[in-house]
Parts: sequence; C-alpha cells; structure tokens
Amino acid sequence: VSDQASEEAGSKLYVANLPDDTTEEALSYVMAAYGPVESVYIMNGKSVRGCISAFVVFKDPEDAETAIATLHDRYEIRKGYGPLVVKYAEPRSSRWAPY
Repeated sequence: VSDQASEEAGSKLYVANLPDDTTEEALSYVMAAYGPVESVYIMNGKSVRGCISAFVVFKDPEDAETAIATLHDRYEIRKGYGPLVVKYAEPRSSRWAPY
C-alpha cells in the first residue's frame, strides 16, 4: 500500500443520505467547516429513495474524524431527508466481491 493510499484511508469518508440534487460545491462547503477538503465525488445516478452518496477526502485524518463525530446520524442537510450517514470509506479491497 502506498503512503498516499494509506493516508487517504484515514481521511476518506463515505457520506450517504444526501438529497439527490446535492452538488459537490454544497457538500464541500458543509464539510469544510471541519477542515480543508481535498476532493468530493458525488455518485450521481445511484439514487436510493431520492438520496445519493458521496466520497469526501479531507487533507487531515483528524478533520475526517471530527466530521464523523459531529455529523453522523446527527446532521440533516435538508429537512425530511433524515440525518446523514458519515463514516470512513472502505478500501476497495475490503468491499464485498461477487466471486
């Protein structure tokens, strides 16, 4: 595992339960309250009950930890959508594989 991949593992978050019209700019704005954000990737086209998911990479793993502690199951971007799911993103190799 490269240094970049191991560092990203501690600072890359999975964010779910976002309204399906959420933009990268809007999510970056919310997350920037907890520290510098390096990137935001919204998974468009995978809407579940009108909600989408995204990956957010923080510059500092401690900021990612703060975002989880503050937002997970507590913060609702838009009334009626329910609280966000904010957790560490799973590395590709640990995700379920069909074979």
